Amino acid sequence: MYGYQSFYSVFFFVLLFLSWFLSIIFHERKDRAQIVYSLDFLILFFLSAFRATTVGGDLENYIPNFHLACEASSLKELFESSGYEPLYMLLQKLIGIISPTDRFFLFITSIISLSGPFFLFRKYSPLPILSLFLYYLLGYYSNTFNNVRQSMALSLCFFSIPFILERDIKKFLLLVFAALNIHFSSAIFLFVYPLARIKMEPINVFSIVVAGAAIYIASSISIVSYVIDNFFMKYSDAILIITDSGQGLLLVYIFMAILVYTFFYLKRGQIPPMYQNIVNLLVLLLVLTPLAQSYASIIKSLARLTQYLFIPVVILIPILLMTINKRARYLVVFILCTVCYYYLCNFICSYSVFTMSNSQGTIPYVWGF
Repeated sequence: MYGYQSFYSVFFFVLLFLSWFLSIIFHERKDRAQIVYSLDFLILFFLSAFRATTVGGDLENYIPNFHLACEASSLKELFESSGYEPLYMLLQKLIGIISPTDRFFLFITSIISLSGPFFLFRKYSPLPILSLFLYYLLGYYSNTFNNVRQSMALSLCFFSIPFILERDIKKFLLLVFAALNIHFSSAIFLFVYPLARIKMEPINVFSIVVAGAAIYIASSISIVSYVIDNFFMKYSDAILIITDSGQGLLLVYIFMAILVYTFFYLKRGQIPPMYQNIVNLLVLLLVLTPLAQSYASIIKSLARLTQYLFIPVVILIPILLMTINKRARYLVVFILCTVCYYYLCNFICSYSVFTMSNSQGTIPYVWGF
């Protein structure tokens, strides 16, 4: 069983070796990094699209629902076949019309889930391969095997980020509303657009934290509890109770926010002008992450909302790394990847003898052919 469990950790070294090997092959090309990045991403897409239907805990619900959607003879029957959002149900039906097979379902959902992160890293990260590695090592990649609907909604929200920076509210809302109709958790991204104008000066960060704390306290008021209960509890089997869920991760997010913000504040004058706007937005998302995570102590399922805010940190870190000298940069990258690799092995790939898998249901990895 250990061989299956260590698949993801071993595969990272395969990906690392391939990146190095491809860099040698394309060493004369000026766009070498982009070529290697694109080929790395194609490999990860292949791993996702051609996995077995047992790789991903939630597939035990999604695959049967996909079959029901394929068999639906009317829109009424389609929408009544489950409580999933309408756009997701229509997407399933469209997939079924083209090819009602599990493989094609995984192929299309993998394209949608991974295209957003691929686009975001390539457009904004000065070190897209590092961003891709961090995305993999922090478990967000393997999570797309499990949380299929949310991963597709995340992808659409990532496509909306350029429109936040361009202040194009129509295109932003179009993408986010599409995401909302795949997974309602993407509603949290609606708050990003109005907040994006805030400059991440210490006084503004302090104001955001105070406002977030006030809202958290107000969550005990019945009307706020009612809103949370009716709009988010559909994704949880638990009742609205105070728990210790997510407290450890909350501390990690607080530590990360303080550490990265301090580094950003000290180095903000050295950030190239072309990255100023995206960095301000990414720092905002990082500051909002622990505020969102704090609600996981109220409703466990709300912990997944932080992914919309925290995943873009894999772009912020490479941008900030560009402000230090090359020798120190290599050392920081090595330490960062080592810590993240430890996290992958000991948390993301942590095997449970009770569930015979990990928390994502992605162990063991099995090919689908």
